Amino acid sequence: MKKQDAHIKRSFVAPAGNFFSIVYLLILIIACVLFVWVPGQPFDFAYAMPIIVGLVVVMGIGEVIIVSCQKKYGKQQEINQ
Repeated sequence: MKKQDAHIKRSFVAPAGNFFSIVYLLILIIACVLFVWVPGQPFDFAYAMPIIVGLVVVMGIGEVIIVSCQKKYGKQQEINQ
């Protein structure tokens, strides 16, 4: 957003910019992996596949909600400026 709309004043600026974004992304990826696989245990596809499918479905639903909100409220933000 800052690259596209750099002239708009933001109410919140994340500290350390992209560095913490990358750190948080890595933590999220590690959490998803450890949610499916327990270190020291053999990988069981019968146990892991429903969890992986559920993670993908939930993330997909979240992305659909984000895109629909951007379409709906993005136009109102342009009108207000």
